[in-house]
Amino acid sequence: MKGSLTRTILALLLILGGILLLLQNLGFLSAWKSWSWTLLFGGGGLLFLAVYASDRKQWWALIPGASLIGVGLLIFLNTMPAVPDEIGVAVMLLCISLAFWIIFLSDRSQWWALIPGGVLIVVALIPLIEARGLSGEMVGGLFFVGLGLVFSALYLFSFGNPDLRWAKYPAIPLLLIGLLIMFAGQLLVWWPLLLILGGLYLLLRMMVGRR
Repeated sequence: MKGSLTRTILALLLILGGILLLLQNLGFLSAWKSWSWTLLFGGGGLLFLAVYASDRKQWWALIPGASLIGVGLLIFLNTMPAVPDEIGVAVMLLCISLAFWIIFLSDRSQWWALIPGGVLIVVALIPLIEARGLSGEMVGGLFFVGLGLVFSALYLFSFGNPDLRWAKYPAIPLLLIGLLIMFAGQLLVWWPLLLILGGLYLLLRMMVGRR
């Protein structure tokens, strides 16, 4: 069933793509080039979503469906000069991420979907954050912190699924690396405070010992 549906959708996409390319080559779509490709990718995505809507067990259809719709939205947003490129890319990645979140929320045993779903959100947000003029260290640190939060969220579900307790092992170092990158400049300035605190600790121990 899955194979026949995939072949049917692929055949329809090839037919629609061929028709659009033929009309474009004949000059009928010169003024509607971007719109036609937006409709092609969006229509293809809707076909895959229809497969999922007809049978919720066919969760795989969400991934190509959301991906095609995301590409269609990217093409559409690229036709709008007022919309920055990073917005279009972010929208596309968030569409794909949404597919993985739907897979997880509809079946909690599909915990693996949290990883690509969360990572795609992080990758989508990083260019938007970078466009705000933040330093490279801050952006890089936020990237690792975001990845750490993805695995932290996965670890939270380990209370209902002990098999997910491993998620804390990538979560902790990713969070620490992110914070270290973000505040590396401040650490280079303020690290002597550690020496001062160490000296005060030794003095206090000596004073307490004499009593």
